Order: sequence, then structure tokens, then C-alpha cells
Amino acid sequence: MPRTTALVAAALFVAGCGGSQTTQELFVSMRGQPLAFTTVFASAELDASGLAVDTPERRIDAWLYPSEMVRFDNGFFVDEQALSSPLTGARLSVSPLSFGPTTTRADVEALLGPPTGVEMGDVGGAPLEVLRYRDPDIVAVSFVDAEITSVVAGIEVTP
Repeated sequence: MPRTTALVAAALFVAGCGGSQTTQELFVSMRGQPLAFTTVFASAELDASGLAVDTPERRIDAWLYPSEMVRFDNGFFVDEQALSSPLTGARLSVSPLSFGPTTTRADVEALLGPPTGVEMGDVGGAPLEVLRYRDPDIVAVSFVDAEITSVVAGIEVTP
């Protein structure tokens, strides 16, 4: 494990043992906002036969910094991987910590304003809505059946 990863992991472990900040809050206070991030909210998994079954709510994050990708599972530090090519660009003004499993479209619009564009579709018969923003950050927030499912910021993902 590289020295920085070991130091960060140790700090996050200590914070997780009774600290007042979450490991993600501590990470942001140590490293600042990422250049880009993806956050996925999931409450179902596929069983052995390929059918979706309800599971406890889960949040999976990947945050990109200039030279590494950091992953979290339900807010806990998982690992840090070096990027093969450094990223450049400004840090995001929107924080991944601004979004949670109960975030609504109204919450997103209160945070980011009206979307630059909205895409509609369906996923297995459930309505899909993607709110897209371009200024000051590139952000896409997806809702399925009015529940938040993902946030992608700092990178553009198009259908």
C-alpha cells in the first residue's frame, strides 16, 4: 500500500472509531473536492436467476482526484487507485456529499437551479428522468420512478 494511501486509510479508520465526521467528510477535508465523481444508489440486486430482489439501500462512490481514484461503499473508504494519466481541471463546486438516497428533484433544483436539459425514458416500465447541468459544473442526476439512482459530475455521460 502506498504511503499516502496508508496514511489516509489510518486517518479514516480512526475517524470511523467514534469521530464526529463521516469518512467521506474527513476525506474531503483532507483532499478537497474531487475533479469528478460518480455516486450510485442501489436497493436491489440480481439473484441467481437474474431477477431483481430488494436489498438494503447501498451507496457506492468513485471520486477522481488529479492522480488517483478513491472508492467508498456506504460512506466507508474502500481503496485508492493511482490513475495511469493525471487529470487536469478545476475542482467541482458541487460536493458528492450534497446527495443522498432521499434526495429529490426539488432538492437538486434547490442546490443547482433549473436543469440545462431534461431527458425522459423508462427502465423496465418505470419512468426515468435525467437532469443535466452544464454550468458551472457538468452534472447529470438520474431518477427512476422519482427516486435518485445516480449522480455523475465532472464528466459527461451521454446516451
